[in-house]
Amino acid sequence: MSAEHRKLTIEQAAQLIYQVDQPSPQQVGAVADLIKRGVLEGTRKGQWATTTDAVARYLATATLNKKSGEHQKRQPGQSNRADMESRTLRPVYRDLLKDYFMAVIRQRDARRRSKSFQNAVLGGQFLAVVLIITTMVLVWRSATGVITPPELTAVERWLEQNTKRYTIQQWFPPEPSAGGAKIRVKYEYLSAASRRVQTDREFLVQDGNVVKVLGSE
Repeated sequence: MSAEHRKLTIEQAAQLIYQVDQPSPQQVGAVADLIKRGVLEGTRKGQWATTTDAVARYLATATLNKKSGEHQKRQPGQSNRADMESRTLRPVYRDLLKDYFMAVIRQRDARRRSKSFQNAVLGGQFLAVVLIITTMVLVWRSATGVITPPELTAVERWLEQNTKRYTIQQWFPPEPSAGGAKIRVKYEYLSAASRRVQTDREFLVQDGNVVKVLGSE
């Protein structure tokens, strides 16, 4: 059987998930519960069992869910570019993380978890997640020719030049207007008095540039 689909007992799965040599009964029970609830793929034929591939996928999904929760805390009903990035590229990130955790499992089999290796694994997990998050925009922009209208890009340039520390909270599809297009954008920015200001304005865009801003702040 390949390393990707090697069968594991729930004790072995708990070792990988909790990064310990001797998992506690509570940790083993928690893994069994994950399988019962379908969160971790596994079977019960006489005893609970899973595979290295299933554990790697579980760790990837859990890590991605944790980072999504940390970086996308916003009011209910809000929708912005971060939401679209997450939905569009989530499968890509999950596959990258799964491959990373699969590599960790292979190395663990080979080296049997020395203290220095444990530290290297923890550091590698952190660096891998940071790398994925920091490269998210670059990867997303290369694949969003349909998702991101040029009018929104023009508004972003205007905001960079005229506001401080802005965040786009919601935008609406552009509409033809006055030889160009009009786009409505809800955003928040930091005022000169260091106060967070929320505003909802319309921008008239012609030839790739904002030529008029409609509505008061």
